[in-house]
Amino acid sequence: MSKQTLISVCILIIFLTGVLFLTFNSENIFKRTLPIVTTVRLELRSFENNSSNKATAIPSDVINDGYVFTVEKIYYNGEYQNAAKKTRLTTGAERDGYTEVISGIDRRSVIISGYYELNDGDIVFIRS
Repeated sequence: MSKQTLISVCILIIFLTGVLFLTFNSENIFKRTLPIVTTVRLELRSFENNSSNKATAIPSDVINDGYVFTVEKIYYNGEYQNAAKKTRLTTGAERDGYTEVISGIDRRSVIISGYYELNDGDIVFIRS
């Protein structure tokens, strides 16, 4: 076997090894490129003194111009993924760092960290 043929075979083996590596690790590579977010499930709180009436409450600091990001499942690349959904809120009273939610979302999970660079529909990785 000539030196040139040997070099070509070595380059081919290195190339195919790289292709196999990327093929078997593509899902892990994809997940590592996703924005990492933290979510919290909304809770019920009282916004009036000495009242038993409770309303859905959201941390005030995650509301940005009347919008928050929630998480929804979407079908993407052949499987269900978590996606950020920009959701408009109607809010009410504010108390102790929480804001009353009048309408827009129910008690589902809201993204409370990692939302600064998100766009509506972005696939996200939820930190446990």
